[in-house]
Amino acid sequence: MEQPTLKVESGFLRFRIDFSYDGSAFSGWAKQPDQRTIQGEMEVALSGLVRNKVDLIVLDPPRAGAGNEVVVQMAKLAPRAICYVSCDPASLARDTAYLADVGYKLRSIAAFDAFPITAHVECIATYIPVIS
Repeated sequence: MEQPTLKVESGFLRFRIDFSYDGSAFSGWAKQPDQRTIQGEMEVALSGLVRNKVDLIVLDPPRAGAGNEVVVQMAKLAPRAICYVSCDPASLARDTAYLADVGYKLRSIAAFDAFPITAHVECIATYIPVIS
């Protein structure tokens, strides 16, 4: 099963975490001097970033979504926002519930018909922490 791709912007160092098993997720991206690419299981790679200050997470998981374990690890990084790109409204809805469970609320969502004449729709959702 394809693993999610996650780009974490952390201070002045940007992490690109490549969870494609063949390392191809970022093959077309230009390498930046302030950027580090990490390959491996998402839960392990995310747990290694916990000591870093994270401002924004951009997540583009496969159709199955991120899942609860990934959402919990992302929340431990305490980003000010999570931008979630989804190709499946059902997995996005499920992961929205997981994000609510760890203290994030849906701030905005937009749907895009990126593939006309098909049933596929891309959604971009932004989540922010719930302030108590």
